[in-house]
Order: sequence, then structure tokens, then C-alpha cells
Amino acid sequence: LITLAVWTGAAVTFLHWVSRAHTHVTATAAAPQRHGASMSLIGWFIPVAGFVIGYRVLQDLWTGSDPATRDDADAAPAKVRMIDVWLLGVVTAALFGYAMPFALGDSAVWGALSGLGLLVAALSLVSVMGAISTWQVTEDAADAVDAADAGYAEPEYDSELASSDELAESAPAPEPVSVSAE
Repeated sequence: LITLAVWTGAAVTFLHWVSRAHTHVTATAAAPQRHGASMSLIGWFIPVAGFVIGYRVLQDLWTGSDPATRDDADAAPAKVRMIDVWLLGVVTAALFGYAMPFALGDSAVWGALSGLGLLVAALSLVSVMGAISTWQVTEDAADAVDAADAGYAEPEYDSELASSDELAESAPAPEPVSVSAE
């Protein structure tokens, strides 16, 4: 149960990150995403195709977040070694965790190789997520500085304006309303 809880928490956290990163890239990047917001989340759960869809989603997030390709509408999907390493780790984990024990019998060697594949996949995925998140935060900070430089800073208080007490004294008093008896 603990393992299930950890895997579920990791999956929910990762999908939340994908959702936020996809929303950010869709709003700020010039290049279009190959998958919509729904498919970038649901695609991970499609057997076998989830590897391909997940790989493409990570490529698009990288391309749309990378400062070198973010503003290029014709940018090709990134060929990133860390995303390749992630996919290799996932395939290794699946191969040695499920296919080899099924074909050749259960073995501690297959379990160790599967665990190593999962470790490689996790470390490379954390590296990819860190790079994309850093680029997006840096871009947001740069946009805030640009907005402030362009004159969009908050207005300062103008001491020339009359205070609310002065405005109340200069306003005419309302006329009393009379009620007539019918």
C-alpha cells in the first residue's frame, strides 16, 4: 500500500506539473504544441502509445520553454539527450521488469536491472523538469521586468489630490426628503 501511495502521489504531482507547464508554453511559445491540454495528460495512460505521446509532450515542453527556440514559430521539436535517456530508462524498466521475467522466468537480475532503469528514468525526468521549470520562471521574471520598464509599474500616490475629508466638506449636503401623508 505504501508503494502504491508513493507511485500515485508521484504520478499526480507529475501530471500537475505537465498541466501547468503545458498551459504556460501554450500561452507564451510561438511554436504550436503537437498535443492539446487533454491529450498531454490522458496520453500518458494509453498503453504503448503513452511512451510516444509522453515523449512528444516532453519534447514540445522543452522546445516551447527553451529561450533559444521559444520565439521561433517554425522550431522543430527538440532532440534532447535527457528526454532520450528518460525514454530509455522507462523502456529498460518495462523490459526487465515485465517482459524478461515473463519470457525467461523471474530472477533477481531482472529486478535489479528494472530498478536501475527506473532510477535512470526518474533522474533524467527530474533533470528535464528542472530545466523546463527554470526557463519558465526565468521568462516570467524577465516579462515582469520588461513590463515595469515599459511603464506598467504601479502608480504612485499623488499628494496633490484632495483628501477624503476635504472632498466631504466641499460636497453639498443632500436635501431632506419629506414624506407626505396620503
